[in-house]
Order: sequence, then structure tokens, then C-alpha cells
Amino acid sequence: MTFGANRRERTLKSPVGLKSFTYEFEELPLVMSSGHEACQVSGLAEIAYDLAGAWSIARIGFVGVQRVNPTFEQQLEARRSGQPIKFFERRDVWLDTGDPIQMIIYHRLEHEWRSRVDDQVHDRIFGDRNGGDDLECRSDHAVALERERV
Repeated sequence: MTFGANRRERTLKSPVGLKSFTYEFEELPLVMSSGHEACQVSGLAEIAYDLAGAWSIARIGFVGVQRVNPTFEQQLEARRSGQPIKFFERRDVWLDTGDPIQMIIYHRLEHEWRSRVDDQVHDRIFGDRNGGDDLECRSDHAVALERERV
């Protein structure tokens, strides 16, 4: 695994000691030419990291949408119970390694967006070391990081 980009977290079984989270990116440009950006996409990247700050991109994907055609009975039941009728189902769709779009996004996250990913990894490490997702501690850490940049 080569080391080099927020919601779901789990410990990877291999290599030992790595954790992972899903980094959510928005408006990442697929095309950059002469200072212009085009074809902006939003998606997910599963990031593996260690407590030293090294990270790697495990996989890249998007939130996929599939149209669902509920039966008349399902629609009636949803209305009776006060639940919304679902016409779409969402799930994460992961790109194959080597897919041209996967390679472009991988490159952007490793290079142009590296500092954004680094910030997320550092926030995760800070949370890991200080007992998790305490919002106040994380916001204090974000302020400290911003002061370091200036």
C-alpha cells in the first residue's frame, strides 16, 4: 500500500494499525486547462491512515441512484404510516482501480487537493488521540491548524 483524502470509520484488518474514513469531496474538477476548471464532480474516497499522518487512497466512488417503482400497496402503506414514498434508492458505487475517471480523481486528491485531505487526516488523528468525536476539541484543533497556516 502506497501512502499518500468523512463519515464512516473502521479499522482495516491489514496492514495492522491503520484506520480508514470516507472523505467526501465536492466540486473536484476532472479537467484543468490554462487555469480553468471544468467537469466538477462530487464523490467519495476511502482513505486509510496511520497515527503518524501517512495516508493512502483505498478506493474512489460516487453515490449512485437507482429508480424504484413502488407497488400500489407499498404506496398505500407508506401514506397510512405517514412515511415518504421512496422512488429512488441510493448506495455507494465504487470505481474499478485503473478506471480513467478513478485515475483522474486519484491524481487530484494526491496532488492539487492534498492539503485538504491532509487536514481531514490530521483531524481524524487528533480525534483518535483525544477520545473520539468531541466537537469542541475538534473545533479547537481546526482553529489551531488555521493559526499554523498564517
